[in-house]
Amino acid sequence: MKNESDMQTEAARRGRGGVAPLCYAAGALFLVFTLLSFPGCSKGEAEERPAEARVDTIPVEVMELERETFTEYGEYYGQVSGIREATLVCVGGGRVSSLAAREGQWVKKDASLGRIDADKATTAYETAKLREKITRENYERTKKHMETGNASQTRVDQMRLEWLNAKSSLIDAKRLYEGALCITPIAGTVVSREIELDQELPPGAPTFSVAQLYKVKVVVGIPESDIAGVEIGSEATVTFDIYPGRDWTGKIKTVARKADPASKKFDAEVVIGNKDGTILSGVTARVRLGLRSFDEQVVVPTEAIRTVGTEHSVMVVENGKAQRRIIETGAANATYTVAKHGLEPGVNLIIAGHHLVGNGAPVKVIRRSMQTL
Repeated sequence: MKNESDMQTEAARRGRGGVAPLCYAAGALFLVFTLLSFPGCSKGEAEERPAEARVDTIPVEVMELERETFTEYGEYYGQVSGIREATLVCVGGGRVSSLAAREGQWVKKDASLGRIDADKATTAYETAKLREKITRENYERTKKHMETGNASQTRVDQMRLEWLNAKSSLIDAKRLYEGALCITPIAGTVVSREIELDQELPPGAPTFSVAQLYKVKVVVGIPESDIAGVEIGSEATVTFDIYPGRDWTGKIKTVARKADPASKKFDAEVVIGNKDGTILSGVTARVRLGLRSFDEQVVVPTEAIRTVGTEHSVMVVENGKAQRRIIETGAANATYTVAKHGLEPGVNLIIAGHHLVGNGAPVKVIRRSMQTL
């Protein structure tokens, strides 16, 4: 008979024999399920790995460099005024009794644009004219008397002095009269009116401004570094913020030979045709002048240049890859810069996408641009 110990041993052996086959079967099923559920572990995964490791090329736009003439420009700002302008002033002051002109109106020379205590000024002017006439006639009469021996040289001198004083008084009276009647010394357009009806004006108050606008002028300050390139008769391109997309061509009429003591700049006057009256007096103008020309230069768009500290560089394409080139810059204008050293004709310069590529990065050229100065 088997004892209790033998029976327990046999039972344990039977239990192991029954569980092991089930464990092996379950493991085999799990392996099959895993292989079916994750195809990346199959041959397809091995084929995908090289694609994941591949580096994509970056599209860039390039231009082929060539030697050309480069013009350095200067840009300056100034204010427009008529080719001739007159500001009327009420010398004696007084109350505004009437207005005869408005802004934008064309007026003739010597026209009265208003009245400011005009009766008093008119009386003073007529009195001064009469006094000047009398003293002048007395002077002429006394000179004739001296020729016949009936007057001395001293008497002639006294008569001449009276006439000169009367003439001086007439000049003052005329200024008072013209100011009181707002008489314009030129024909043109009323560009501003500084007074209102019944307004009380102090002596010397401005009343109207009249300008001839068939031509206008812009006075700009040229710094000492640029003045050597500015010449009378040179063309200038003039633009205005209030007229976007339009430009006017003018010419330099005068150039100061002495710098302004305060600004240290030389005034240059640019004259522009304005037959249609589009350009208004007082607006701000931007004047672009050609200063110097340089032949046979390699020129690059300024925006293609990277600057770190004092070092300038650009990106070029060589054998399908981006390469960094350190350059020395020269003359520049608003959009282009001369590359004095570091670039040569025929190089493909990256002008769009250069901020996206590093040295040695593979690139794809999508378009070649022609440079326009």
